[in-house]
Amino acid sequence: MKIIFLFLLLIPFNAAGEIFTAHGYLLELKKVETAKKKRSLGPLYLRAQELCDELSESARDMDEKELQSAALRFKGIDIGSAEAPGAWIKPGFFLALAAKKGKKADLEFFALLGDEQPAGNWDIYTASHTDYSGCDTLGSGVFVKFYGRWRAFNEKYPENYADAAEEALQKLEDILKQTVCVCAGEREALRELQVFLETFPDTPAAEDLQERIDKIKKKTTNIKFECKPS
Repeated sequence: MKIIFLFLLLIPFNAAGEIFTAHGYLLELKKVETAKKKRSLGPLYLRAQELCDELSESARDMDEKELQSAALRFKGIDIGSAEAPGAWIKPGFFLALAAKKGKKADLEFFALLGDEQPAGNWDIYTASHTDYSGCDTLGSGVFVKFYGRWRAFNEKYPENYADAAEEALQKLEDILKQTVCVCAGEREALRELQVFLETFPDTPAAEDLQERIDKIKKKTTNIKFECKPS
C-alpha cells in the first residue's frame, strides 16, 4: 500500500484529493485481481470513472512526457495527448478482467460498453473529423440498436450498473433531441427517427422526436445533413 501511494506522488495531480482517488482505484483493482472468488466489478468501475474525471482535469496541465508516465501507471485507463487531453476507461481491459474475475452482469456490461465505445474516447454515435469535432451518426441504425440493448441490460440487471445504463439511455435521447450535424442524408436520418419512435413509443423523448420528424418533413429543421464539421 505504501508503494502505491509513494509512486502516485510522482504524478503531477492538481490536488491531494486526486491522489487519494487514484489510490482508491489501484487498491480496488488489486482486490479484484487477487480475489479468489468471482466478484462484482461495479465498485471498480465507479473508481475508474472517478479517476478518469480527475485525470481529465489534471491532464490539461501535463506535458507529453507526464501524460505518458501517468498512462503507464494506471492499468485500464487511457490518457490522451497534450493536444487532446482527457482520460477514459479501456472497455477491453475491463471485459478481460470480468471474464477472469467478474460475474455475468460485468461481462455483459463491458461487452456492451466496448461495442458502444470501440475507440475509447469516441463512441459510435459520433464520427470524428478532428480531435474535437464530428457529425452524429443518426441514420446508421445505431441509435435504435443501442437504445434497445441498454434498455434490455437495465431490465435484466436492475441492480447492476443502473446509473451507467440510465446515463447511456439519456445520452442517446439527448443526441436525438439536440443534434444539428448529422453524417447521413435527410432520408436516412428521418427513417431512423421514425423507426426509433415506432420501436420505443414510450421513450421520454417521444414528443421532442415527433416534433423533429415533423420539421424535417416540412423542411424547417435546423439539422444539417451530410454534415462535415471542420
